[in-house]
Amino acid sequence: MSIHGFPASAGTFISVAAPARSRLFLIGRDSALGSAETLTQVATISGPGERAQQLAAELNHAAWTGDRLRLAEIFTDLPDPVIQACERALDGCPEPTSLALGSDGKPMSVLRESIFANDPTDLAREANAAMDVSLQFLVENSIDEDGRIEFTAKLLSNEGQVAPGIVSDWWSPPQSELSERILPDPVDLVKAFSDSRWATNVARAHWLWIEDGGEIRDDITSATATWVVEFFDELLSPETNFRVFLQDDGLDEESRGFLTPRNRFLLWLSLWNIASDLDGNLAMEVESIVKDDMPTSVREQPRTWWSEMRASANRLCEAARLGEVSALEPRTVAEEALISLATRQSYIDWASDSFENSNYQEIFDSLPRSPYDEAWEEVLPDLTGDADVEMVWDHHLQGIGDPDDLTNKILGIGDYRPSAWHTKFARAQANGQ
Repeated sequence: MSIHGFPASAGTFISVAAPARSRLFLIGRDSALGSAETLTQVATISGPGERAQQLAAELNHAAWTGDRLRLAEIFTDLPDPVIQACERALDGCPEPTSLALGSDGKPMSVLRESIFANDPTDLAREANAAMDVSLQFLVENSIDEDGRIEFTAKLLSNEGQVAPGIVSDWWSPPQSELSERILPDPVDLVKAFSDSRWATNVARAHWLWIEDGGEIRDDITSATATWVVEFFDELLSPETNFRVFLQDDGLDEESRGFLTPRNRFLLWLSLWNIASDLDGNLAMEVESIVKDDMPTSVREQPRTWWSEMRASANRLCEAARLGEVSALEPRTVAEEALISLATRQSYIDWASDSFENSNYQEIFDSLPRSPYDEAWEEVLPDLTGDADVEMVWDHHLQGIGDPDDLTNKILGIGDYRPSAWHTKFARAQANGQ
């Protein structure tokens, strides 16, 4: 369950007594009114006020825990209209699994919500401070609109306590498999929040009093305050999170050809560097390595031309990350040139250099090996059927991009002039790409 919906605001039943009868109300929140609380009359109960108070208590127990056994006993002495009204109100309450129950058995409320921009140190300090004052602290990861990792944290109004062996029952898991649960000491919380999986997988953290399971004396159960950090196998926003490399492209080795998982991984990072370089040049007019490495015939093209070049780099980069091999087939001359540049050894080395500042080495090492790994000179021909675009870099073949050029005609190259670089090939147009 996402932290953005957890904990839900619990419904609370209360009774207001009068001399001969009592009124039963439900305090809740109307989603249409945002966070505004609402007070809704549920039923009128005749008789002593204690009867309505007991009913309200058992309704709360049922709403917060899902256990309606004790409530059923009370219903036996109530009129059918009252029972039906109570059941309707109860059915409208949030699911018990969406509530954060405190050690007193009552739902907690959110005191404060904070965003930590990928800062494990500050986050760990705030988290441990919450534990010190016995207030629950929930943490989950997310991606902001600019693609940056964020920690979202909520400070709750109480503390949670569970018996040993049922840690997972306090906060219901998301719809994915748990990969690993760790119980770090508070002093190791910075390390736990620095785990690379916070950037790639759905993850969360909270703390609980975990009962020791020993002998209970004087109704006191000993328990230990414990941090719980959980990583799930669900990828974190894979469609927008560039840190996630989708390893399974659904192809067998023969169909994959030279675009092996390891080659595709490095191609992805190489294209990412190219797209970032062009983005920096367009946004801040900083010097561009990519522009300087392009054929002299295109270096002085206008800003709009280079904006299309950046868009092509981003498209190819995303196709490489997601494993969409068919989408990696260049649709324009510009994309052929980008693949050619991205598979140069100097650009592959540039991609490999990024391993030092990320968790990429761990991902790369986990990828299967192939005899075709590092066969970079074969990647472009494998995707396009030829490497004609590389001739536009040859100073001895000036003008070869012009369809009227004699060599161009003999080789059947086509229009590789700068004005045609962003025009889709006929095959791409035919496929509606």
